[in-house]
Parts: sequence; C-alpha cells; structure tokens
Amino acid sequence: MTKIISIINHKGGVGKTTITANLGSALARKGYSVLLVDFDPQANLSSHFGIEEEESTIADATITGETIWAVEAEKGLRLLPGSLRLSDAESHFAGKISQYTRLKKVLKSHAKDYDFVLVDCPPSLGFFTLNALTASTHIITPCEASKMASDGLGSIIQLVDDVKEDMNERLENLGVVISNRENRVVEKDFEAMIRDEYDTFESVITRRKHVKEASARQVSVFEYAPECVSVNEFSDLASELAGKLEMKKTESHV
Repeated sequence: MTKIISIINHKGGVGKTTITANLGSALARKGYSVLLVDFDPQANLSSHFGIEEEESTIADATITGETIWAVEAEKGLRLLPGSLRLSDAESHFAGKISQYTRLKKVLKSHAKDYDFVLVDCPPSLGFFTLNALTASTHIITPCEASKMASDGLGSIIQLVDDVKEDMNERLENLGVVISNRENRVVEKDFEAMIRDEYDTFESVITRRKHVKEASARQVSVFEYAPECVSVNEFSDLASELAGKLEMKKTESHV
C-alpha cells in the first residue's frame, strides 16, 4: 500500500523542503518508487530541482481537475510540480464542501504507482496543509532544537488529531525529525525535551554546507556530494522511515 507522507510544520526555515527533496532521493536510491508533490504556493520544491513553471502543474489539477503528469526530478524520482498560481485555490474553494479534499482527488490517479508519496507543505496550518493531511496516510514534522521552533509542536499534534477524528481516520503521526542541528549545548537541552515529550526519529539532520550548496545547484545532496556526511544522514532517515512502516519495495508502474 502506498504511503502518502506530508512533511509539515507551520514554522518556516525548519527544513521541510530540504528534507522532502533529500529524503525522497534517499528512498529512490534504496529502490523504492517515489513521487514528490510540491503543494506549497511558493513552489520551492520545484525550484530545488531546477524545474521551472510547467504548462500543467499541481495548481491546475487542484483548481480545475486537469490531468497532470509527474516530471523527472532526478533519476528514479518523480515530481508533481508546483506553481505560484496554487495560491488561488484557497479563495476558489472557500466555503465549498470539497475545499479540503482537492489534493486527495489529485493523488487518487497518481499514488497507486508509487511506494512513497512525499508532500511538501507550506509554513502554515491552513487550507493547503489541511488538504495534505486529508490526503495523507502519515505525517513527519521537521523541527529545529530551539524554543521558538519547538513551541508549536503541540498545535501540530492537536491538528493531526482533529483531522484524524473528523476527516481522515487513517492518518498517523510518524514523529518529529530534528533538523538543522548545530550541536550547541542549548540545542542538546531542547532536543532532549522534544524527545521526552514527542515521538521523535533517532535519525538527525545536521546543518551542513553541502546541503545548502546542493540546493543552490538545484540537485539533491546525493547528486552534489555523494560522499558527504549529509548523504549518510538522509540515508539513515530513509531506512528508519521504511523500517517504521515495514515497507517492502514494489515494482514501479511509472
């Protein structure tokens, strides 16, 4: 069964897009079929892979129901590209009973071809994130080990519980991924607090120049610096994720 995983946090700058891109690449390199979904109106995930505005994007599929095709982000890694026009969707569906099921309808024709679908969400808990949660089987929350970043974790947990109760009973919270770690003493204290209060992945993503440079080159860190420490970190995260879900590789039909 396909695992549709939303990467969410209403705080900006915590590494959602970076983790979506590089976790997707790590899973693909382990032999899984992976689809990335750029569901942030800023379209940063598409930019991360150098994909400019396509004729047909997630915005068209969400707003008009137009059929779209996934494009190649990297070898073995597909992407439903984003668009600034996606921001129009919120006002277009305001007040309509179907407003939070738009992405679910889009993914219905795509998800079955993949082991994993990773959805990059905007830094908010509104229309787009609610659509993503309604469409997903699981969520992951990247979070820096800081007071400002960790303060909002409780509200995310509550939102997930509410969506699970009212809109998507299959939704499960996989936990927090500590991101952008710099190994400062104060970070260790906050990380310990997060691990004590919330389900948290053992794997940690540290802040390293190769990840930032890879993004600037519009490739994953696996393509840019295959021998660097970050490659091992994202690979470990992918293995831990697959282990949590007891995933077996399936033959891709893409």
